[in-house]
Amino acid sequence: MSATAFDRTNYKSGVPAIITWNSGSIYFKNGLTIEEGCTTFDVRTDAFAGADKRRDTLMATIKGVPSGQYINLGTWFPWLSAARGARLHGASDKTCVVKWMDGDIWTYHNAALAEMSSLILSPTKTIMDGPITLEARTKNNTAPSAANSFVTRTTGSFSDTSFSWDDIPTQVYELTWGSWEGFHTRDGVKISAKTKWEDMPCDALGVVEKELDLLEVTAEFTPVGVSMADLDSALVMQGASSAMRGSRLSGQAQNLIIEGTGVYIEMRKAALVKLPMQSGAPGKGRFGTVQMVSTLAVTDGLPVTQLLLDTEAPEE
Repeated sequence: MSATAFDRTNYKSGVPAIITWNSGSIYFKNGLTIEEGCTTFDVRTDAFAGADKRRDTLMATIKGVPSGQYINLGTWFPWLSAARGARLHGASDKTCVVKWMDGDIWTYHNAALAEMSSLILSPTKTIMDGPITLEARTKNNTAPSAANSFVTRTTGSFSDTSFSWDDIPTQVYELTWGSWEGFHTRDGVKISAKTKWEDMPCDALGVVEKELDLLEVTAEFTPVGVSMADLDSALVMQGASSAMRGSRLSGQAQNLIIEGTGVYIEMRKAALVKLPMQSGAPGKGRFGTVQMVSTLAVTDGLPVTQLLLDTEAPEE
C-alpha cells in the first residue's frame, strides 16, 4: 500500500492562547482547554447489555488557570454579591473570543463564567491559584441549525496589548483575623468562592440556562507561630466559651483581612472549623492546613457580601 498525501498545514499544535470576555482579557500559565460536544442519554432494552446512545445538551467548556493578573475584578469575580437565582448567561449574550498565537480566532457567541478562580496570597506564588471555567451555549433565541449559532472560526494576526507583568502581584501580605494581627503562614492563604448552579432545561434543546443556588467561601492556610492557646480559643471546643451544638458560627467569626500593595481582600465572618495536627519528621510542622468558612451575615434584611476583592481598603 502506498503512502497517502498529507497537508501539514492542517496539523495544529497546542500554541498558547488567550481569551477576551466581557471587556476583559486573560492570559494563562498552564495552558487553556476547550471541550466541545454534547451530553448523552441511554435508551435500553432488557434483551441487550448495551444501550442506544442519544444526544442531549450541546455545550462547550473553556477552562484554564490564569497567569495571575489582578485586574478587571468585576469581570472575573462576578458572583460574589449576586442574588440567589441570578442567571448564568443573563439577558444578553456575551462572546468569548479565543485568540491562538498562530492566528486562529474562535468566537463563542454565548459564553458565561461558571467557575471563578481561587486565590493564593503568598510572596512566591501568583495570586490566581485555580481555573476559571466558561460555559458556551447556542445563541439566545437562535436555532442551532442557523449558521454560526454556536461558534465562528476565523483567522488573523495575533494582536493583544493588555498584558503587563505589573498586574501579577507576588508580595508579602499583612494578615489579620480578629486578635490575630500580623500572623504568619507556612505557604500562603488560599481563598475559594465556589458556586453551585441549578440547570434550566428546555425540552427541545436541553439545558439552556442555569440559576445560582449557592455561593460558599472558604480559606485554607497552615499557621506558623500561632500559639496553641490562640488556636484552642478560636475553635471553642471546651471551657466556659465552648460552643453548643446548633449554635451559630457567627459567634466565633471574625473578618479575615489580607492586605498588600494594590491588593485588599476581606473574607467576612470567617470562622475556624478545622485544625489538623500531626507528628513526624523534623520540618513537617505541628499544625496542618486549617480551614475557615464564611457564615452569611444579614444586615437590614439584606445579605452582606461574603468576599470583598479590591485594590485598597474601603473608606470607613
